[in-house]
Amino acid sequence: MQSALRRHMERRLPNDADLRFRANLLLSILSAIDILSAFVILYFIFAAPLQMDADSRRWALQLIVASATIYCSLTLALLNGFYRSATIGTVTVALTSVGGAVAATSGLPSSPAVPLLLLPAIIAFCILGPRRGILVALLIPALCALQWHLSMHWGLQLPAAQSGKNPALDGLLINGVNYCLVIVVLLVYERINNNLRRERDAERQRLAHFATHDDLTGLANRRHFLQRLAESCARCDRGGHQVGVLYIDLNGFKKINDSLGHSAGDKTLVQIAERLTAMLRRQDLVARLGGDEFAIIIDPCGPQSEINDLCQRIQNRIAEPLIFDASQFSIGASIGVARYPSEGIDIDHVLRLADMAMYAAKHGRDKTAA
Repeated sequence: MQSALRRHMERRLPNDADLRFRANLLLSILSAIDILSAFVILYFIFAAPLQMDADSRRWALQLIVASATIYCSLTLALLNGFYRSATIGTVTVALTSVGGAVAATSGLPSSPAVPLLLLPAIIAFCILGPRRGILVALLIPALCALQWHLSMHWGLQLPAAQSGKNPALDGLLINGVNYCLVIVVLLVYERINNNLRRERDAERQRLAHFATHDDLTGLANRRHFLQRLAESCARCDRGGHQVGVLYIDLNGFKKINDSLGHSAGDKTLVQIAERLTAMLRRQDLVARLGGDEFAIIIDPCGPQSEINDLCQRIQNRIAEPLIFDASQFSIGASIGVARYPSEGIDIDHVLRLADMAMYAAKHGRDKTAA
């Protein structure tokens, strides 16, 4: 139920992580206050712990019911996306209702409701932030001082609430309400904070993935390709094996782009990426360098005959028909091959050789060159 209410509320709020955090916290606080208000009203009606004159008792009960009604209204306002109104209203009603509770129970310093004065400050700190929370915390003693001044110098008479059954019962009830609300706030704060931490970590991983992978195909991008090639060459220097680099350029891709549009061109690149990935071993890497150019790292690579067989399989797989809107298209691939360290003396040299071989294949008959 609570999760459904949160989803309902978040759909009506702006896409702001900090605002949603505070809104979720406020919703939990209001829900706890609504439940506790219902228990306090029932306790006040049926247990009758306070012996007061009829007028004072009626005034106190009206205050509790009015506060509970306003808190329910604020909860509904928050659920419908009125976060600012609900925030200001919650702090204002908390100050008013707690001040009224203190005034209705003989005022400072003998009122059993004095510990409730902590609640407006706690709520303000949680949903308004530290600066406004401090202002509310400073406002509470100022209001208490004003109440004391009015009672001492202006003769303001406050209701005298005395417990007829158990003098400690009123204080126990008030401290229990305080304790429950503080525990609820802390638990909800920790839960929401953990959720935000998980969302932040997931966002960092997503951004890290985008920094090293192509947005369209999901393949490694040029940056990741160069980093991985450097690692492969370093292992090659230590282990004495060969590393193969394949440069692949698609033939006929421009025709698809021009005749069917960029959407079909993007779908073509995605399909080619899937075909290349399915053909490689787990330790190999395929990357999109940009446009219709791909590159593959074969680590370790076998003899030249195996590389030639792989290039032939790649060309055959890429040449398989592509179907868009009931139209069938075929493209080809030119592949350039270079090996480290038997051909290139360093990474830049290997990449240059592979690029030159790819262009030689593109303008030759074979479509594969080493």
